[in-house]
Amino acid sequence: MLTEDELIDGMEIAAKRGAQYNIEVLDEELLPTLMILNEQNQIELAHILGDNDVLHDSIKECLITRHAKVYALVLEAWSTSFVEKAMELNGRVREMPLDDRFEVSNVIMVKRNQGIYKYLSARINTLDDGKRQLAKWEDGAIHETRICVTEW
Repeated sequence: MLTEDELIDGMEIAAKRGAQYNIEVLDEELLPTLMILNEQNQIELAHILGDNDVLHDSIKECLITRHAKVYALVLEAWSTSFVEKAMELNGRVREMPLDDRFEVSNVIMVKRNQGIYKYLSARINTLDDGKRQLAKWEDGAIHETRICVTEW
């Protein structure tokens, strides 16, 4: 039987592979997806539907009803190098001009009662033929986000 740490490591690998498959092979926009480790050490998946304003509440409800102790949130988002300009828009990078933003895939790993403990991001590049390709995953630092639930 796998330990909790081994299960969590497997969740990270599966989240990254799933994002890459969805973007590069299926060529589809990545729906926000939760990978949950519940109290029985079972891994469950859930797609979270709705606009960004209700995602936080939908995620929290899912975590509570499924008795999650750890989760990975996999999503596609806009990012920018112009942080100050994004802050002027209350962090709404999607409202910035196309030249000032780029697509990324994110994996945010959260433990109950501990908060975010791992944040991974990979830029999504669009090739000349229109296909999208995921760049190398990079570790990042994030303390909170509007969407991510850190207490439940």
